Amino acid sequence: MSLEFEEIQDEPRRPIWVGILGAMLVIAAGYVYYGVLQQRPVEQKVPYDYQYTIKQSIDTNVTYFDNSFFDSTKPDITNTAYVTSLTDTVGAVFHYDYTASEAKDIEYSYDIKATVRGSYLYRADKKDLPKVWSNEHVLVYPKTTRNLTKEFSLDPSIEIPFADYKKEIDQVNTSLGLSLDGEAVIAMTVRVSGDIGGTKFSDVKVSTVTVPLDQQIFTVASKYSKKDTKQVASKATKSSWNIADHYEEILAVVLAAIGLLLLVYGFRKQIFKSAYQRELDRIYRLHDGIIVRASKAADLTGKNVVSVKTFDDMLNLEEELKVPIVASPAGNDGTRFIIMRDDVAYVYALGNVLIEDETVNEVDANDLEEAKKPMPKKRPLNQASRRKIQ
Repeated sequence: MSLEFEEIQDEPRRPIWVGILGAMLVIAAGYVYYGVLQQRPVEQKVPYDYQYTIKQSIDTNVTYFDNSFFDSTKPDITNTAYVTSLTDTVGAVFHYDYTASEAKDIEYSYDIKATVRGSYLYRADKKDLPKVWSNEHVLVYPKTTRNLTKEFSLDPSIEIPFADYKKEIDQVNTSLGLSLDGEAVIAMTVRVSGDIGGTKFSDVKVSTVTVPLDQQIFTVASKYSKKDTKQVASKATKSSWNIADHYEEILAVVLAAIGLLLLVYGFRKQIFKSAYQRELDRIYRLHDGIIVRASKAADLTGKNVVSVKTFDDMLNLEEELKVPIVASPAGNDGTRFIIMRDDVAYVYALGNVLIEDETVNEVDANDLEEAKKPMPKKRPLNQASRRKIQ
C-alpha cells in the first residue's frame, strides 16, 4: 500500500482582512445613522424659512364692594388672597406679543370668553373633575386682522362680575339641591395663520385666568405659555431637506449591507463550521506535530482493520507504537486517522466516512496479537504532542 502525502503548506484560509473591512463598514454605517442623523443639533435638524416667537403674560386685579374692613375697594397690591364675600369684580389684562424673522402676510384673531361651571369633587384630588353644569359668557367677540407684518401685539383688558357669577352657581346648588364646586374661567384664544412658500401654518394659543366661586378666601390662578418659538419651512426647503435626509439613510443602509456581506464572507468558515469541522480543527490544532496529512484516501486493501473508538485511543497507540498518525480524507465530511503496523491498520473515523473499498476486512481488536498488549494510560486531550514529524 502506498500513501500520497500533501506538501507542507498551510491550509487555505479565508481573507481575514475582508471580514475586518466589513466590520469597519458596519461601524461606519452606525456612525452615519446615529452620529449624523440622530445626534444632529436640534437647531440644525430642521431648516426653516420663517421663524416666529410668541410671548404671553397676564396681569390680574380684584375689586371689592364698599366695606368697613378695607379703606379702599382696591385691595392692597401685596394681597395675594381675596375675601370672596367682599369681591365685586375680577379683571385681567392679557398680553400677547408676536415676533417673526421677516414680514409675511399673516392673519390673526382673538376672542375672550368666561365660563361659569360647576364640578363634582368625588375624590381627594382635583385633577380632571367631572363637569356637571356650565354657562358661557362672551366677553370679547372674535376680531380678525390680516397684515403684511413681522410683529404685532395684543393687550385686551376685561372685567368679570364676580359676584354675579357666584350667584349663578349658588342658584344651581340651591334649586337642584346640589353641592357643586364652582369656578369662573376666563380664556383668551389667539389664532395665527399664514402661508410660507406653499406651506400653510396655524398656531393657536389659549391663556386662562381661573377664580373659585364657592370658597371664603380665594386666589387667582393664571395659565399661559410664557415663550414659544416655532419654525416653518417652505415646500422647496422641505423637499430638498427630505432628499438629503433620504440620501443619508440610504448611505447608512448600503454601508451596513456591504459591511455585513464582507463580514460574513471573511469569517464564514469560522461562523458556519459544522461539529465535524470544529472537532477536526481542534485535533489538528492540538496534535499537528504527530499527524501526517494524506492528499487522498488511503488504500487499506489486504489490511486487518481495527476500528478505534476515540481519538484518545489513537494517541495512546501512537505513544506505544511510536508511529505517526495518518489523516486520510474520506469524503467531503469525513476523515480517517490511521496508524499502520505491519498488516494491521488502526482506524479512527471522524464525520461521515465513505469507504471506497468494500473488500477491506475489519476484525476485532481481540483477534490481533498487537491489540492484546496492555495499552498505556491515556493522555489528556489538551496536552500538545511533544514530537514533530519532519
